[in-house]
Amino acid sequence: MKVSRSLRGIAILTGVIVLGFAVANLPGRRIAGASIPVVRADGGCSAASLSGPYAVSRQGTLVTSVLGLPAPAPWGEVALADFDGVRAFSGTANVNIGGIAISGGFTGTYTIKPDCTGTLTVQPNPPYNALVITEAIVVIRGGQQYVATDTDSITVVQGRGERLGD
Repeated sequence: MKVSRSLRGIAILTGVIVLGFAVANLPGRRIAGASIPVVRADGGCSAASLSGPYAVSRQGTLVTSVLGLPAPAPWGEVALADFDGVRAFSGTANVNIGGIAISGGFTGTYTIKPDCTGTLTVQPNPPYNALVITEAIVVIRGGQQYVATDTDSITVVQGRGERLGD
């Protein structure tokens, strides 16, 4: 009986060691050590990766009151943004912040790095032009989409854009 239990324990231990070795040697994974592989999204990007009209959807929370808007308050938004492929964009948005509906235009600038990360700076048209929004973005699917999160201390808002047309 003792020999049988010992053999079963050795078999289980051997299985765990073999599994650990297999997982440790998976491509792109490193179990021990501090090295983390660098991943390039879509093989490289530039400002030209965002070009043309995009449908934009954003949701989150306004955490600090600005321009008389209530806070904390839920934020929902749909927009149409047209990127020039160089570094500028413009469009129109419909935003609901805590039950207050706002519609209007905006302009902005953007940067995209070769690793497909970047920034957007959005400037709403008057009377909301005091509310400048900055976002960190990642371009995905060769510029067909992007995902974003606000980097300002007044909002916790995430969004995504999808190219319209071809």
